[in-house]
Amino acid sequence: LLLFTDAPGPAFDPRLMINLKAERGTALLSFSLRLDSKAAAPVLIELRQLSGLPAGAKPDYLVGAMIGVKAVGSLSAGGKELGRSKPGNWARLTLTLPLGVEGGEYRLAVSGQDCSVDEEIPKKDARFKALERILIYNTEKVKGAFSIEGLSLKVDP
Repeated sequence: LLLFTDAPGPAFDPRLMINLKAERGTALLSFSLRLDSKAAAPVLIELRQLSGLPAGAKPDYLVGAMIGVKAVGSLSAGGKELGRSKPGNWARLTLTLPLGVEGGEYRLAVSGQDCSVDEEIPKKDARFKALERILIYNTEKVKGAFSIEGLSLKVDP
C-alpha cells in the first residue's frame, strides 16, 4: 500500500515515477486506487515517452495515456468523464497500451464497488509509441490523500 498525502504549499508534490524503456509489444499497467474518504486529493496518471523528440521540444515528452480522477471521484480520459467512484471506495484500474506504433488507442478498464468502465480511448498524442515513464501524482496543492496498492506492470512482446 502506498499512501500519497498532499498539502498546500510548494514543498508538497506527491508522486510515483517509474522510468523504463518499452518500445514494442503491449504494456499492461494495473493498480487499485482509493481516494481518502475524509480529504480526497485528485490524481493524475500519465504514461509518457521521453525520447525521439526534436531538440528543444516543449514539452520534452509525449503523453500516450492520461487519466484524471478528481477529488469528488469523477474519472476522465480522452476529454470526457467516464465514471465516478465515491471517495473511500477502492477501484481497480487497468490500462492496456500498444507500443511501437504511432496513433491508435489504449484500453482503460475500471472495476469497483460503484464504478465500471471499459473504454477504447485515443492516445493523447498520436506520435506516442514508446513507454518510458509512468507518473501517478497530484500537483493541485490541496490538503488530501489517495492510496494505491497492487501495482503491476507487464510488457508483452
